[in-house]
Amino acid sequence: MHPAVKLIKSEMTKQKITLLQIAHLSDISYNRVRNLMSGRTAMTLKERDSICTILGVSPINFLITRSDLIRGVDELYLDISWMAPELRCTAISFYKELRRQFELNAMDSNS
Repeated sequence: MHPAVKLIKSEMTKQKITLLQIAHLSDISYNRVRNLMSGRTAMTLKERDSICTILGVSPINFLITRSDLIRGVDELYLDISWMAPELRCTAISFYKELRRQFELNAMDSNS
């Protein structure tokens, strides 16, 4: 199962939100939600965003890709949902700046 799905399921459990509630509050059918949360079906970005909105979490606040932390398939993401809001904002700003620098370097390399 994808690490993002594990974290979303964990958040659903923490908030006591059921698959049926997610289906009713989104434009995703119950069967599709069940397949997404079991790992049988890959989640689209639109579905992820819809579920995160229902849970009241921003996808960027929920998960930050950290390739330097990859030690195995299940460790592709850093959960920052536990951080204080100010620290989350700092982590997100840092991540965005790193992405911007990476993209600029990639453009320079292609020139």
